[in-house]
Amino acid sequence: LWLTKTHVKPQGSYYLFEEFLDANLKREKKGKNGGVFVCGGWHQVHNIQDTAFHGPKGFKTVPAGLCERVVRAKNFFPDEEGVAGLIIDNDMLGVRDKAKGRLPSLPKDLNLYDSASWERSVFSHVLQAKQRMGHYLLMWAQEKGDPEKVLELSIQASRETVAEWPREEEHKVSLVHRSIAIAMARLKNVRKQEPRGDANSELIIHHFKKYRELERKLDTSPEIQIIEAFYKHPNAAIDVRVEI
Repeated sequence: LWLTKTHVKPQGSYYLFEEFLDANLKREKKGKNGGVFVCGGWHQVHNIQDTAFHGPKGFKTVPAGLCERVVRAKNFFPDEEGVAGLIIDNDMLGVRDKAKGRLPSLPKDLNLYDSASWERSVFSHVLQAKQRMGHYLLMWAQEKGDPEKVLELSIQASRETVAEWPREEEHKVSLVHRSIAIAMARLKNVRKQEPRGDANSELIIHHFKKYRELERKLDTSPEIQIIEAFYKHPNAAIDVRVEI
């Protein structure tokens, strides 16, 4: 990271974080650095929501392996070529069928490792990274007209997250089940309601129910109506969306 010349300021003044990121992203554009990444969240930066994809005003983050890459907010949803590159850059997460050098599957019993251990930290970050990737691909697909292949990759990444998450912490993947259900519903609409593969109402209902079963904080009552709609109209095109 590069500190701008504006760091020479009167005593008691300080950088705006936006200035710092702006200066470094300009250098990235000129090929003078390899990008700006956040690992572990923004928890020590004031006034930034510490959730995936958020950043200081005018900036967001996209998946980058176990970390997140800082981009300008206007570039949060790149074109098809850009998202294809992002998927390849995240091959370690095993999103693509032909991924190389992917991270290994994780042990089911995290209690083998102390909560402060390096192993426990790495396992947790791997799962969180897969969760972010699945969710980001769903948001991108929804914004770009629901390309079938990207929806399939979103479902694959989210399913791996659910499959590898330790059972004793299963409640932490409630929103992943919701993402899977929404991606499946959108895939079903793209396929003209043909009940094949992941695009069928039974699976969609299963994951919405699982979300309601596991979620401990959020209001899940809206999903009751969605589930009822799929029961009553299993072949209808029902538009369900993820928040962006």
